[in-house]
Amino acid sequence: MFLFLFGCLGGGSGNGTQPGQTPAGQGGPQASGGGNAGLGTATYNETPKGLVVKDAEMKSIYEAALKPEPPETSLDKIQEAYDSQKISKEDYIVLSLQASFDPTSVPAEYAGAAGPELGSYHASRDVMLAVANWDSLSDASKNKIKGWIFLTPEEVQAESDGGTSVETPAEPSAETSVEPTVETPVEQPYDEGYTEPPVEETAGARHLRVLSLAGPYPPGPGQVLYTLDAIPGKAVVKGFLPAGHSQADKDLLYAKMKLVRAGVVDSWDKFRNLLGVEPSETVYLYVQKVPSTLFGTMALTQESSDPVLRCRAKLNAEYLQISGEKYAKAGVAHELFHCFQYYIPLRNYNDPNEAWLMEATATWSEHFIYPTYNSEQEYLPLFYQTRNKPLVFPLPRLKKYADYNFFLYLQESGSSGEVAKVLLDAKTVGAKGALNALPDFQNGHADFSFWNWNKAPFQFYSDDPKYPDVSVSGPAVKYYQLTDASSGTTAVSLDAGTATYQVYDVMVGPEVKKLDFKFQDINDEVHQRHALLRIDGQWIDEQWTGLKERRFCLDRPGEKVEAVVLIYSNADLNAPFFSQYEVDTKGECPLEITGTTTIENSISAPLQGGEFRVESKFVSRDVLQYDETEDAYKLKSRSVTCKTSSNAQGSGMDTYLGAPYLAGLEAKGDCSGAATIQYNDLGSAPVKIEFYRKDNVVSVDLDPSVPEAYSRWIRCSTFQKMSWDSTALIIKQLEYSGTCGIAGLPSRVDWNNLNIDEVKSGNRLHKEESQSMPVEGGTASMKISIDYILSEQP
Repeated sequence: MFLFLFGCLGGGSGNGTQPGQTPAGQGGPQASGGGNAGLGTATYNETPKGLVVKDAEMKSIYEAALKPEPPETSLDKIQEAYDSQKISKEDYIVLSLQASFDPTSVPAEYAGAAGPELGSYHASRDVMLAVANWDSLSDASKNKIKGWIFLTPEEVQAESDGGTSVETPAEPSAETSVEPTVETPVEQPYDEGYTEPPVEETAGARHLRVLSLAGPYPPGPGQVLYTLDAIPGKAVVKGFLPAGHSQADKDLLYAKMKLVRAGVVDSWDKFRNLLGVEPSETVYLYVQKVPSTLFGTMALTQESSDPVLRCRAKLNAEYLQISGEKYAKAGVAHELFHCFQYYIPLRNYNDPNEAWLMEATATWSEHFIYPTYNSEQEYLPLFYQTRNKPLVFPLPRLKKYADYNFFLYLQESGSSGEVAKVLLDAKTVGAKGALNALPDFQNGHADFSFWNWNKAPFQFYSDDPKYPDVSVSGPAVKYYQLTDASSGTTAVSLDAGTATYQVYDVMVGPEVKKLDFKFQDINDEVHQRHALLRIDGQWIDEQWTGLKERRFCLDRPGEKVEAVVLIYSNADLNAPFFSQYEVDTKGECPLEITGTTTIENSISAPLQGGEFRVESKFVSRDVLQYDETEDAYKLKSRSVTCKTSSNAQGSGMDTYLGAPYLAGLEAKGDCSGAATIQYNDLGSAPVKIEFYRKDNVVSVDLDPSVPEAYSRWIRCSTFQKMSWDSTALIIKQLEYSGTCGIAGLPSRVDWNNLNIDEVKSGNRLHKEESQSMPVEGGTASMKISIDYILSEQP
């Protein structure tokens, strides 16, 4: 077996507060200063309105920052009333179902926004909340909602009669069809030897097994039941029609039932292999008239016609017809995934955090089963508009669907196995505990926040055929203009599990020489800082978590900053975070001997059945001091940034246990970091520029060694996947390094025949050099830029 592995390419708490509350002993910073375009001396945490923005890129960001929060839906208003104890739990259950199944009948005080821009709603958790609390509901409430949860009396009677197979209908009539036409799916083989792991029955499940949920219905004619085996012994599709229906009605029902069967067949084995569980009782999927635009529900219930506790989906017959094949099948996958979740088991229906997890992952499952359908993308506008809301949070009620994007991030930055791990861990430690148990969750949350900027050139999500060009907007984005020499303090206020994007449009004139960011908050992996910089029209990113200060000398080459996006992220899922930092454009940079070394590397080489690529960029902004005894310039301090990305994809024939097979390879890695390194002892500081007078040579060390305390300033995340047939070996690693770049490339650059005395007296030591060389059928290239003036400059 071949396995291509590579690591880092550079050398070697909850405190009881609620979201939005200020932790005890901390004062949340307040906005002030009105609409002043500059920072002045004020403290800000809100975007000023009425600004004139000429730069097109900055204008789009400013407009995104001013975008209002999503309008409240009826479900949101009901949730808020319940959270503020204005309504009882029983009222909450009834009103939630009413808003889902019969929205026009909701009391006026709870009427809210609706529309396709908000995304569609699935009511499985609302149904299961009613089921779990059925005994405590009044008879009036039961009578009001039971038709939305259970079969009607006529449907019960039809199911008691056994139903008729619809597998061999008469030829469909010419005037009746469902577009597009769906071919009968090819049955997939199922491993009959599969044994479900034992499921520990919860108290709630034991209660449901003995609870008569709806009571017996009196017999009543009027409905005919048709059945269609989706997977023998595992899932059955059932459809109801009125007695006396036409052949065209039956043909139309059959087409809808085939759509449902296709969704089940496409999903079942993949869900079972992902989670390691499957339903122990046959799943019933009812195609029936649902009095709503709701797609459907999946509940674990009993019926008087069938007292077995099993998963039962109620699927809207009209929606199946009008939504088209892709949305219909994806919706079936979504509902079926809920059934698999129940058998993990996740059955704490009163826990809103578990509700968030189950709906977010069920929406993600649409992508998992049908990656080219993109049905889940309908929620992305809402996702990017609610990044100021706690990650695990019940409002807006549709947010839990939109947050599927977090699990898409887990899949694309790691594997679908991480999604499964969260679901399986949540059984014992809850949704937040399961997220915290992810490998390197805190750094992962910071990366997730970076991904969510989603503007060129920082677009990391992928989808087939395309991930939409939508970026974070609304209250999570703050926009400020820097117009003159001033200083001010910017407030940071982060809810649990959120991020903020502080955008600075640098519009100063040539009289402003300096831009300085000074931080006073703690440096840890829970609360991280990441900066995106536009310099000379080009965007770069830097990791600022380890920095106390980041200074730009605007009159120096390579430091003319045009815009800064400072991303603060809070990986604490239980507590908010407050801080502040200073932005100063007054004065000038101090007199120092300074310079910059920039190294860009790339390797591109063919790999069997694919390609291997590595790209790396390293920047070191140095402050030097002269050591007379060694006749050399040593480092006094340096501000370093590193960014490396690698990707390998290929395939090849290999042998395992004596049998040949075609193996696929996917490997990727990302390294990034930033640090400010101080060298306090001149004698032990590393040499940066060295003179060899005998040979008239000036030599520059491209990347001098770092002290032991900085041996981990670069963080590398690597992912390798080796697959064959339906099996995959996945390795995900996190490594740290103190050296940026690609091993084997030059470490020094020399100048020959220079006048050393002129160089030392203040002449510019500048060189740009490019090298390329063949490497294993491909090419390695290196571009070096060195720029130093060896006399004190501001």
